[in-house]
Amino acid sequence: MHHCRDPYLDRATYSHYWYIVLDEPNGREDEMRVDKVRTQKARVSFCVSALKGTMTRSTGRATAFGTAGTLVWVTSSGCCRHDASLCATAEEVLAAGVDVIHLRDLSASTTELHRTALAVSRAVQRVEDRLGSRKRVVLNVNFDVSAVGPQTAAETELSRALPSALLLRQLDGLHFPEHLVRYASRISDRTKSRTSSALLVGSSVHSVASAARAVTEHGVDYLHIGTMFPTTSHIGKVPEGPALLSAIRDHPDIPKHVGRIAVGGVDASNASAALLAGATGVASIRAAASAPSVRQLRLVLDAYPDPNLRALHH
Repeated sequence: MHHCRDPYLDRATYSHYWYIVLDEPNGREDEMRVDKVRTQKARVSFCVSALKGTMTRSTGRATAFGTAGTLVWVTSSGCCRHDASLCATAEEVLAAGVDVIHLRDLSASTTELHRTALAVSRAVQRVEDRLGSRKRVVLNVNFDVSAVGPQTAAETELSRALPSALLLRQLDGLHFPEHLVRYASRISDRTKSRTSSALLVGSSVHSVASAARAVTEHGVDYLHIGTMFPTTSHIGKVPEGPALLSAIRDHPDIPKHVGRIAVGGVDASNASAALLAGATGVASIRAAASAPSVRQLRLVLDAYPDPNLRALHH
């Protein structure tokens, strides 16, 4: 039986760190680095049946967000106009301790966003090659439903928002704003025809009811929860605060493996409050945008045990 050391084969072709088993002509099975796959395609067995159980969105890859300590850098609007600078910053913060690059630019066109996503995914790959540790890229899906008119037009715009097969193979997840979460299951289903791997699907939420619907009705793997604290990104908005995290963590219809990422005004000075309330990680625009602030956040995150273990004794 073929054996694969790592279930994340969606990016196997591009990674130096995934291993597969090859059937040699003489019947001998040897392992080799997947960076040679392109010249060995005829001899590769990808162990799809063996991996099927580990690649499901609900139990396998979701653990990237469902266990303690996930640190997400959310990019700011306008970032797609400066690909080189963005990629340089991405490499810097990933090396300092960021786990996930959440590419979000509400001012960019779909074409610009997808082009930048491919560039960022290559930057992430360079960091993985250098450090030998797993990093991830999530693409924020966004389109203006109100501007496209009838349902047929919305479907067309939805299709345009879906990344190409090449880009999908480089991504680890798709993220939906709260008002677009109803499209999550449909766009997730469409990706299955373009890639054999299962992408993580996430959504932003600002209430317990929205969180429960996102999980039970739309099958998301992780949640961006909040605004946690006052933030210059949403001046004047009253934060929902860490109490929302606790309520979502304790909701009977939301499984513990669903990632709970605290977002909104989170930095090293207040991240502990979010973690104590049940966050499995934090996301930030400014506090995760430079190596020094990332290192400070990383120290806070690494000091806390798995919040799901704490919840058992809550």
